[in-house]
Amino acid sequence: MGSTTITLPVITTPTVGYATIADLETYLGSAAPDGSEGMLERASDLMDAVTYNRINLDDEDSGAAWTIAARKAVCAQVAWWIANGEDTGTSGQVVSKSVGRASVSYAQGSASNNGQPELCPITRRVLLSAGLFYRGAWVR
Repeated sequence: MGSTTITLPVITTPTVGYATIADLETYLGSAAPDGSEGMLERASDLMDAVTYNRINLDDEDSGAAWTIAARKAVCAQVAWWIANGEDTGTSGQVVSKSVGRASVSYAQGSASNNGQPELCPITRRVLLSAGLFYRGAWVR
């Protein structure tokens, strides 16, 4: 009987979202606090939501610029959450619901954000500058 050698593939941590811990630390100029991985992922999800999933990093015309903009926007949002608390501007969650006769109640939120997660000013500016915050027709 001969011996069989099994080679296992190298497992790497997948990149989730538009920015890494290293990107965030560069942006902050200091070490990222505990829980930053989750904040980066949630900020990336927020960027997808507010841009209607228009961030296409593989686009041959805009992909490189959008990669930079998405990374900077996510890092700015996470830095703002670190400074102000991640729950800032996220009021308006469903607090109760019913099935019979369909009833939903929302938490009271700020009138300025209409219950939508709030973007920090830098994030909003980065997305606007990159053309990712426009909600009109998307023509190719």
